Amino acid sequence: MKKTFYTNLCLEECVKRLDDNVKRWDTSNGVYGKRKNMSFWIRHYQVFYSNNFARSYYGKLISLKQGTLIEGEFSITRALKVLNYLIYGFCLMCLIFLIVMYCIGNSKHPVRIEGVVFILFYMVWQHFIVKRGIELGKTEEGYVIDFIKELLEAEER
Repeated sequence: MKKTFYTNLCLEECVKRLDDNVKRWDTSNGVYGKRKNMSFWIRHYQVFYSNNFARSYYGKLISLKQGTLIEGEFSITRALKVLNYLIYGFCLMCLIFLIVMYCIGNSKHPVRIEGVVFILFYMVWQHFIVKRGIELGKTEEGYVIDFIKELLEAEER
């Protein structure tokens, strides 16, 4: 989900405010994140539970003649995306292997259909776990949006 903000603050002021209020391991103001050059990411910190599927805001600051444009989008972490692709790839590979072995019909080691059903069930379960985690993170996205609006005196575009 792409989100764009505009602020009348200059680029240097936006960078200073981000550096002062968003730290990698400091969660005192309810968010944490990191800035590198003109790019940054921000995530809401939840005290009572951890939701690894909650999406972070990945944004960049763009200097304009009057003010600054903040462009970005909410996305899950890259490591989690890679892990999901690896899991789905492994499951698909196993599924194809089991289906081929079932069709060939090896009499010494027959393939049971339960293996195919289990892998299909696991893939569907994994998909719904990720989707549910993203749904639960919607309120956290609202906190991040409010934080950006307040910190950088920005308006949503």
